Amino acid sequence: MHDLNNFAINVIVDGLEGTVSSAWIKSKIIENLEEYKIRTSEEVAYPLLRILLVGESMVEVPGTYYTVEFSVIHHTVSIEEYSESFTNIEELTKFRTSKVYEHQSIGYSNNEYLRDRLLTALDDHLELFIGQWFADNPRHQF
Repeated sequence: MHDLNNFAINVIVDGLEGTVSSAWIKSKIIENLEEYKIRTSEEVAYPLLRILLVGESMVEVPGTYYTVEFSVIHHTVSIEEYSESFTNIEELTKFRTSKVYEHQSIGYSNNEYLRDRLLTALDDHLELFIGQWFADNPRHQF
């Protein structure tokens, strides 16, 4: 994530709508990132920080299985195409979108503690993301 800043934020909540809202999660993420001076914008498409929360209630077992995923999606180009652009003196036009960062966790909770466990998982993922961002951008720490 070297030199990536000014993230677009996309939150997807599926199967957990009654537990947490995507708008609330998005505002919480933006607030935490701004605390560390990591900028966000709704005017850019990439880099995109996508937060995915998916839940599935089970009939056999009371409770919900859930997945929390943080990923950064950005434009990339292969080394071969980049090298060829210098030899052919042509502009790069074949960009792809790829995940440049991903962290995922899977959990289970009974419905009584589901919201607390989801918020704990979100905080853990956010802490890992911020730690990785600062590891890749050490000059922004000062």
